[in-house]
Amino acid sequence: MATKKITRGTTARKKSVAEKTAPAKYPRNAVDKSLRIPKAILEQNAVKPCTVAESATFLGVGAAGTYQVEVSSGIKYGFLERPSPGYSHVGLIAWN
Repeated sequence: MATKKITRGTTARKKSVAEKTAPAKYPRNAVDKSLRIPKAILEQNAVKPCTVAESATFLGVGAAGTYQVEVSSGIKYGFLERPSPGYSHVGLIAWN
């Protein structure tokens, strides 16, 4: 009677997206590209807080992907603030 040998291989644990890359501490976009979001909020929303999707519609772009990076860059420059999760508001630096 032949017996099978049971082997236990070590499997590599898959890292989640959050574990793979930490958010950058510096903005990924240039200043002029990051300024277009607070400018649109000032012109079209009368400085009231709005969702990221609403601010994307002000600019005529989609709210996912590279636009999220632009919002993140605007926050890191100080042009945008987050009064609550999912909302953005024009920061004090963008007022000047």
